[in-house]
Amino acid sequence: MYLRVTVTNTNFHNKHCYIMQKQNWLLSLLLLLGMCFTSCEDNDPFVSGPTVEVAFAGQVINENNEPVSGALVKAGDEATLTDANGVFRLTATRLPGDHALVTVEKSGYFSFNRAYQVKNKSIQSLTIQLLEQTEVGSLNGGSGGTVQVPGGARLIFPANAIANANGAPYSGSVRVIARFLDPTDRHTMSLSMPGNLSAINAAGELRQLATFGMIGVELYAANGQKLNVAAGEQVEIRVPIDPSIVSSAPDNMPLWHYNEADGYWLEEGLAKKSGNEYVGQVSHFSWWNYDAPYPSINASGHVYFNNLQTPAVGVHVWIGPADQGMGWGCGHGQTDMDGFYSGAIAKDMPLKVWVTQYSTACNGNATLYTADIGPFSADVTLPDIIITNVPNLQTINVQGRLVDCNNAPVTNGYARLIIDNSYPLVIFTDNDGLFSHTYATCTAAPVGGNVIGYDLTELKESAMQNFTFSNNTANLGDIAVCTSLSEFIQ
Repeated sequence: MYLRVTVTNTNFHNKHCYIMQKQNWLLSLLLLLGMCFTSCEDNDPFVSGPTVEVAFAGQVINENNEPVSGALVKAGDEATLTDANGVFRLTATRLPGDHALVTVEKSGYFSFNRAYQVKNKSIQSLTIQLLEQTEVGSLNGGSGGTVQVPGGARLIFPANAIANANGAPYSGSVRVIARFLDPTDRHTMSLSMPGNLSAINAAGELRQLATFGMIGVELYAANGQKLNVAAGEQVEIRVPIDPSIVSSAPDNMPLWHYNEADGYWLEEGLAKKSGNEYVGQVSHFSWWNYDAPYPSINASGHVYFNNLQTPAVGVHVWIGPADQGMGWGCGHGQTDMDGFYSGAIAKDMPLKVWVTQYSTACNGNATLYTADIGPFSADVTLPDIIITNVPNLQTINVQGRLVDCNNAPVTNGYARLIIDNSYPLVIFTDNDGLFSHTYATCTAAPVGGNVIGYDLTELKESAMQNFTFSNNTANLGDIAVCTSLSEFIQ
């Protein structure tokens, strides 16, 4: 059974789309921007579910959407470095299907760490945006001080509250590296935030969170030595409350810190509302989150373009309260190479689903599909979504095959395409060396572009090949990948 949909009343935009209902506290509570889909069931959170075989592949970018080369990507026992295009493809490994943890590290950036829900024998396509480690201020460890963090957060250090790596008091100059993530910035939250908002509360129970904002802090001495909060001391963190919910926000909000080893947020402490801020005290630094837990169930499904033979790869699926706009209260996930998504959504509430795709030709995110669904009281498999006949939007398909010098398929490779001078597309090959991608455009159909094929195993690339479109389709045929890479990370 599948649901064929003709989308109407689509809205193409490059700004945040949300509507808060101040009179409904439950909806105000669900500030889940950027939540990656994940399982959320009432069981022992540290007992992993069945393992599956999964390969992670994707691209690591910075905040200017530029590729980050030389980033270390890890999942299970597999690790690799991103290439000159910021691209990585890990060898398939066995991981818990409901909590498959991926880590990305690069000097000068906050580390990225998040668990995904994946299915067996899948290739999970990811776009990961690293956040630059920006120095926001400095202070003297002996006298303390206040540091303003861009975005409205503040850090207030008492005197003699800093210690070195050995725990000894530190009274010298302290460099403060910090980032505040605004929960209304759904683009940054979905690509950059640590974790997927799965959490362990003080009672040891697995919960899903609704975030009011999160902040990452690291402290360094002038010589680069890592510092932290001294034993028995606390630093005050103040984060702004979005103006649209100040009047209805609760007086107290649980505090959570992120545990990279397990990929969960852990409850520790309580923040109090003070004017238009939440104020909390923390005894150590990592990522801290001002969140409220909420009941959830698991939803899964598939997304296709035009027919069941064309999976929609890498599109974004958002599911949230029906009377709000996309963003607030939404679960969010990115489809894998089979168009599959799965994860947590709000329980017992009328919902709406949106499918979007990033498109430079649509000034950001193009909305491909919307529909009202739910409410659901138990885990649910949603009907297949087939995107077709979207008003004011065209779908373009590019396909081909990468082969080596002996005409054998390149199974561990990708094609990098530039279409009408737009942002580069990265398309991975399957076990037959084939690649195919369908994407959305809000402008006139593109005339053509160019492609370079890459072999990640043999470290080879193809010559650049130009191509043109015919009826919105470009079949590139076989592309020989035979030349040693001119730029690569070994």
